[in-house]
Amino acid sequence: MISYPETEQFRHVIAEVTQYVRQGEEDRDKELPTLKFIGTVKLHGTNSAIGYHKDLGHWLQSRNNILTPLRDNAGFVQRMNRLADQLLHEYILPASSIIREYYEQGRKIVVYGEWCGGNIQK
Repeated sequence: MISYPETEQFRHVIAEVTQYVRQGEEDRDKELPTLKFIGTVKLHGTNSAIGYHKDLGHWLQSRNNILTPLRDNAGFVQRMNRLADQLLHEYILPASSIIREYYEQGRKIVVYGEWCGGNIQK
């Protein structure tokens, strides 16, 4: 399992860029760079992921736990377990040569997303 990392807040990015650009006293008036971001709508769901390993197969996980049919997370295992290999071979590997190369080398690949709908969260 590879846990999902913490998502930083926008204000932390601004503080870190400012600190980096203006490290010394002589840099105090240095102009800050213009940063470009692409925003997305916040989905109110639950973090879910499918992990893949060439020799070990696939697994399903939440942000911090391996999921099983007995320990599901909002129906993610029930819906996605049977589709996981199809997703990998028909969509993920053909779409990215880098991911395909990593997978063939035996490295773990984890695809994270927000599982939403029905009565999940809000």
